[in-house]
Amino acid sequence: MMRMRSKVYRKAFDFGIKLIKTIKQFKVHPNYFEIINQTICSSMAISANIIEAQSARTIVEFSSGHAIALRESRETLHWINAIEYLGINQNCKLDYFKEENLEIIKILSKIIITVVRRKINKFYLSSLPSGLCPLSSAL
Repeated sequence: MMRMRSKVYRKAFDFGIKLIKTIKQFKVHPNYFEIINQTICSSMAISANIIEAQSARTIVEFSSGHAIALRESRETLHWINAIEYLGINQNCKLDYFKEENLEIIKILSKIIITVVRRKINKFYLSSLPSGLCPLSSAL
């Protein structure tokens, strides 16, 4: 198995695999195959986008990759809610997956906010005249 690069990647990857293993146990009517397929695709896309973001060459690519992973995570939550609402889960509680997904959303949001703040601070400090910026020699 490939080396897992970060805690958020590992958490997202494990989340996707566990969700797939759980969903595979459901007896699904053919009308709901697309919902199951969308759930599987979006859940695994979270970790795929995180790993892609980690190999980014720029800060913009890095934050963009994590933003895409965040959107996939929110989409996965939507599909989990749809599975429950339609009764596809056959009384199997999906609360664990909702909680795990919300935790992944929080982590990804924090990563994105941190990157954006650092970028704004760097831009602000570099725009000050050199005599006013105490860190100008470090930029």
